[in-house]
Amino acid sequence: MGKQWFPPHIPTEQELSYADGSLQCFSFRFVRNTPGTLVQMDSVGIDERFTTEYRQHGLTRRGMDGHFVFQYTLSGFGSCRVRDAVHELHPNEAIFVKIPSDHEYYLPEHSESWAFLFINLYGPYVEECWQRITSQFGHVLTLDIDSSPIRTLLEIHRQASQFQIRDGYRASEMSYRFLMECCRHFFTFRPNTEGWPPAIVHAVMYMHDNYAQAEGLEQIAAMSGMSKYHFLRTFRRFTGLTTVQYLTKIRMDQAVRLLRTTPLSVENIAHQIGYANSSYFCQVFRSILGVTPHQFRSNEERSHDHITF
Repeated sequence: MGKQWFPPHIPTEQELSYADGSLQCFSFRFVRNTPGTLVQMDSVGIDERFTTEYRQHGLTRRGMDGHFVFQYTLSGFGSCRVRDAVHELHPNEAIFVKIPSDHEYYLPEHSESWAFLFINLYGPYVEECWQRITSQFGHVLTLDIDSSPIRTLLEIHRQASQFQIRDGYRASEMSYRFLMECCRHFFTFRPNTEGWPPAIVHAVMYMHDNYAQAEGLEQIAAMSGMSKYHFLRTFRRFTGLTTVQYLTKIRMDQAVRLLRTTPLSVENIAHQIGYANSSYFCQVFRSILGVTPHQFRSNEERSHDHITF
């Protein structure tokens, strides 16, 4: 603890503010007496290991039955075994496992170090999310450090390091947010980008991962390395939509999902998907789906799987 952590890439100012340049782990045992929560956080941290003495076995960890560990490699690499399958965990790779189960993760002899970000969760909703994700994508997952789940996990760590998670309800809220971002990342519809130019693929993936923060056309076009007008023509040629239409489609897909699966207010949903003005969000939603968000939820208009233009 206290050793400096150096990411395997040149960090942005935001990443530096999240990581805070140090290894810190935080435990939230006080949250066990928080009634009414479906997910809770046992611990979160950034850590680094240098010796092969580090080994966590899923069948021998006492007092952790019903817990789920998500551990994401930042630099170096570790190894994991899930039943008979062995994997190396390099940067941008994570393991998501249940305790107890037949797994172990460790620093192998041929690795000098393993720096990782982790969260330990428990509760009935965690198991549901874990089951859905691992049954389809496996226990070893690939996520960019700029992906929404990892940004959320870094934000949880930042808040823990600044003592902003002071009660069980706040811990539960942040845990739920992390799980929702994981589900969104893995289950949101994404197009088949085979044969698309790399710049367009990157722009589309950026929009899927950052739809709530995307600031506009200029930001997305600048990232492509193309001129604004060449980017616009190329984007529409391959996606069939303008950038505004594509971003709106993603946001409406997310609005439908949140209206179906959460009790969040329309105002909160608007803010979560990138609209500062909930009235404007309602106008856009109605223009595309033919009903207001309130009508969609109350009338159980469940036929919309993905928004089309």
